[in-house]
Amino acid sequence: MIVTAFLVASCSGNGGTAAIQPAGLNATGESPVLTEPAVQDPVSLPAVGELSRDPAELINWQDSMLYGMDYCPDLPHANVLDSEDSTALMMQAGYDQPGMAFALFQMYGERVNAGEPAYDPIVSVYIDSEQPVEDLFFLFANYESGRWDLVPLEEGGVPGIYQAQFGEWNRYINAFGVMTPGVLTFSEGGFLLEQLQFGSAFRPRIRTEYDQNTTHGLSAEVEAIAYVYADDDPAYQGIASVGFDFNDDGVAEVMAEEFNKDQYIAVEGWTVPGPGVYTPRIIVISGSGDRFEKHIDRIYLGQSGSVEAVPDMVLGNGFQGRAGYPVRLDASGSTAGDSVIVHYNWYVDDKPLADSSEPVSFWTFDNPGLYKVGLQVVDANFNAPLIERNLMISADSRAWQSSVVTGLSEQQFEKNRGLAAVAGHPAILTRSGGNDDEIQYLRALDPSGSQWPAEASVVNQGVNGPGLDFLPLGLLEREGSPLAFFLGYSPDSEMSTIYMREGTDADGGGWMSPVVCFASGEGIDSDSLECTLVDGIPALVFRVMLAEEGWHYCSATSADALQWNPAVPLPGLTNSVRGKRVCLLDWAGNPCIAWSQREGGEVDRLCFQRALDIAGSEWDARVVAYEDSASVQLLDMALIGGQPALAFVSRQQDCLDRFDRLGYVRSHDTEGKQWSAPSFTGFSISENTGMLMELDGLPAIVALGQPYARPAPYMFISVARTAAGTSWSPPLALPRSVDLARFAEPGFHYSRTALSVDGVPTVLIKVNGNAVLNATLQ
Repeated sequence: MIVTAFLVASCSGNGGTAAIQPAGLNATGESPVLTEPAVQDPVSLPAVGELSRDPAELINWQDSMLYGMDYCPDLPHANVLDSEDSTALMMQAGYDQPGMAFALFQMYGERVNAGEPAYDPIVSVYIDSEQPVEDLFFLFANYESGRWDLVPLEEGGVPGIYQAQFGEWNRYINAFGVMTPGVLTFSEGGFLLEQLQFGSAFRPRIRTEYDQNTTHGLSAEVEAIAYVYADDDPAYQGIASVGFDFNDDGVAEVMAEEFNKDQYIAVEGWTVPGPGVYTPRIIVISGSGDRFEKHIDRIYLGQSGSVEAVPDMVLGNGFQGRAGYPVRLDASGSTAGDSVIVHYNWYVDDKPLADSSEPVSFWTFDNPGLYKVGLQVVDANFNAPLIERNLMISADSRAWQSSVVTGLSEQQFEKNRGLAAVAGHPAILTRSGGNDDEIQYLRALDPSGSQWPAEASVVNQGVNGPGLDFLPLGLLEREGSPLAFFLGYSPDSEMSTIYMREGTDADGGGWMSPVVCFASGEGIDSDSLECTLVDGIPALVFRVMLAEEGWHYCSATSADALQWNPAVPLPGLTNSVRGKRVCLLDWAGNPCIAWSQREGGEVDRLCFQRALDIAGSEWDARVVAYEDSASVQLLDMALIGGQPALAFVSRQQDCLDRFDRLGYVRSHDTEGKQWSAPSFTGFSISENTGMLMELDGLPAIVALGQPYARPAPYMFISVARTAAGTSWSPPLALPRSVDLARFAEPGFHYSRTALSVDGVPTVLIKVNGNAVLNATLQ
């Protein structure tokens, strides 16, 4: 065994594994074998701990086959290059730099429910080489031990096919369901890596759907569709036939027709003969004659004229639970129809989870994630109504505590353009429902924002002007009182004025005289304004719509904000700013701005700029904090550990085929000129949504998106594991999906819906059903 750049321990043939580590680390294990001294080499494997930071969607299958070019270029690799074959990868030790050649892959791990079969732990690697390849190994990141497992790939009876057995799957799945395998070689001859095939038996990946035209009656018609993915499998010569065995006798009554690639339809359907329960199966025959069978679901046909039960479920603690701990599945609230309930069928993500004649079951979820749990209540008349709810399984004991908001109308929430914590309670600045000229201020009655006053305080009362309309702009707290910013404009002209008014108390019981911050005859974009306190002094960034230099910075001359400095144009910003949003931040008494924009039609950049004084009379040169050939959009800027940090969305796809990834970068010098490499939390999110904050000394991002591949948008928070933000914990989502209509509005961003109240992440959000929900992370 060759040992280069790392130590090898317990290496054996016949499927034995060895644990390997990067150079310079001590390997542990029984009977270590060293055939030559370990040599320092520029080529080394990454630390396994660095790989585990990327969350993935929790799903019930994995790809059985990977092409060579499916390797992950985002991860470390060495001595590999693209080949003329668009699906293969050229590997040659020493061709580009001394030492081994290796390529890493990432894929989703298998989560097995109710005994569903998993792939055999064997991999077949297809190699194109003129000579047999020696010193060829299969790698797996062992997340259980934090080390790399090394298994020799040995050529079997078929030239060009090398196989390795690697043991149990679970040790190779990290907390997010991601698996990281690879191929490593010391051979300097070079070869084409064509494919990696998992499993030793024909097991196509199947997704089925069926429609039943009635739930109870004398008979029913069932139509089925199957999506069967195995056409590219070279070992089994594609798919010869797909059949549906509806009466479960081992013989397909209906042969499916290929409707589209991978899609098969039972065009004839099947007549359910009478009331009862049926367990149809799908039968797939490969081109080589291999057979695969799988029960696709249970079909219930109830007695004609019977009344079905009404299912009800409670999951865990408020539809939340913790990974590794039993979760209570409670259906005891279900009520029977005209016959007794005889069975409770539980599902997770459409897969059988648990069946019981008792209404209460327990299940332990090993991995964090947002799960869709279904409950099917079966009565003696074979009626089986189904309901589904979401269950959030978290990595730790923290959970969202939520309730429906009272006192705050949906319309008031919809029209708010300011959200801030004022004297420890959430507060909003909004427009009235009946009179658009009325700017209203409301402060919640409790720190969580669950209860609000019946009457709002009118901010713009007494502000005079011929034919003026008013719009809310932003809200700040200064010394326990609100600072409300609003726009007065004339619909018949471009004249616009930004006003500020300070409340006499936290609840807005009275208001001081209005102050003019800025006025322009070229129109002001009301969605663009950002406000903050810089060394206790109010400051603004906003866009003047018709000005050549559209973006401006403006600050008060003192903390009382009775006088304002002239607005300063920001020439580095153009109307190509992504999302029309520029973030404003106080960093040690200096105003700082950040934005994203496309330049040259080829690259998107995250930009940062710091002023040298509070008036903004002089600014440092613009700094590019991150750039990408894909679309990049800034979400938020905050101080993390005393340094400016940015949260953003990149549409660059990763090797798990994800895009709209949530990214994070942080400055690590005293002037904001040096920025960290980006880290990604790995899940899709909606644009224009995101709040970056510091939580218990760690970066945290509150966002709206699709964690764990849920089809609807959900509110979630992702907290970093390290202060530098290089590693992230699994997202923690509210179990209720969100109405997206609110977020389609131009210029909307999430800081108007999420905030930190005395360090507690707090959310006000419109959920399905048009209710306003408040949630705090406890």
